[in-house]
Amino acid sequence: MSTPYIGEVKAFPYNFVPQGWLPCDGTVYNYQKRTELGDLYAVLGNLYGGMASAYTFGVPNLNGRSPTGGAQSKSGNTVGVGISGGTDGNILTGVPQHNHLFTLASAVGNQPSAAGNMVATSIGPSGSYFYAQTASGTLSDKMIGTVGPANPVPVENMQPFMAFNFYIAYVGYFPPHANSEKGDGK
Repeated sequence: MSTPYIGEVKAFPYNFVPQGWLPCDGTVYNYQKRTELGDLYAVLGNLYGGMASAYTFGVPNLNGRSPTGGAQSKSGNTVGVGISGGTDGNILTGVPQHNHLFTLASAVGNQPSAAGNMVATSIGPSGSYFYAQTASGTLSDKMIGTVGPANPVPVENMQPFMAFNFYIAYVGYFPPHANSEKGDGK
């Protein structure tokens, strides 16, 4: 594997932390106590948490999150680097708890079509007439049930996925800036 840039984030398919890397789990580190992390702080600053006055900085938290590019989207929304968003579950609102009436005809079916007719209580003599013209009652809401949640619960809205562990390099080349003349980063 080639030498990474400090601050480079990669996905790895295993459950151990590679040497020279930290998990992208939102941990806040003290770079005075862990001096080997000073260069990573120099690259990230406090973009992902921590406080400069306390000599701390955070690493990105990609646990259960998908990384996305930090830029303006086609819809015009701007997502800056270091900003997180989205939800783990959505609560559907706008559909209050309610019932539907189901009108019946207490008659033998004598109509071939549902249009303008009601469901009959018994099938007509030909075996194909399920509808009658005269309404005579409604099906109990206990038979149909109530529609809409009394206490809404979150609904998962997640695309198909494959989980990997994300790690950020703290050992490697210091990343050159676009206006830098030197590209070796050492």
